[in-house]
Amino acid sequence: MALQIFVIVVVSTFPVVLPFLLSQDVTFAKNVSRAIALAMLFFGGLALGRYAGYGSWRVGLIMAALGTALILAINALGG
Repeated sequence: MALQIFVIVVVSTFPVVLPFLLSQDVTFAKNVSRAIALAMLFFGGLALGRYAGYGSWRVGLIMAALGTALILAINALGG
């Protein structure tokens, strides 16, 4: 079971790390990584909203908005 959890975590974070492996420009890679993470949050919220019956678009946008708020907080703290 621990191996399955490890594989899920690695597979889910790989798309976010991929821009850093493919680009030499750290700022560009960081921005692309953030865009990928926001897209993953949106589509995850879309699936969660559809599964839970809350309205898929609404939950997807809320998840993306929370991710955007976290990115803004991280930038405000110097990250």
